[in-house]
Amino acid sequence: MKPEEIVKTIAKKIYEKKGEDLVIIDVRERFPFADYFIIASGTSERHINSLCLFVQEELLSLGKEPDGIEGYPGSRWILMDYGEVILHLFLPDVRRFYDLEGLWIDMPFLKYNPDEDEIVEVRRVRKK
Repeated sequence: MKPEEIVKTIAKKIYEKKGEDLVIIDVRERFPFADYFIIASGTSERHINSLCLFVQEELLSLGKEPDGIEGYPGSRWILMDYGEVILHLFLPDVRRFYDLEGLWIDMPFLKYNPDEDEIVEVRRVRKK
C-alpha cells in the first residue's frame, strides 16, 4: 500500500470509531524514515485500545501489517508503526503533555474530510 492509502484508511477508521482531534502531519521534508504522523485522541484507555484494534484489523484485511505497536494494551499512549506512517493514539492529557503538534508545527498539517472521503491540507507554517 502507498503511504497516502494507509493514511486515508487510518483516518477513515478513526473517524468512524469516534476518535477525536485527528491531525495528520506531513513530515516528508524532515524525515527519511517516515512520511506522515497521525495523531488522534480517545476518551478513555478502552477507547484508544479499541481504536488501535480497529485500525490494525482494517489494515490487516488490506494486507498491511504493522512494523510494531508500543504501549498496548492498557496504555495512555499507543504508537502504531506502519513504516512510512506512524499513528499516535493518546488520552487528551497525555497528548497535551507531549504536544507532538507543537514539535512539528513547521510541517504541513492535513485533515480527513469525511464528506468527500479525502485528505486535505489545512495549514502550512513557513519557517522564518
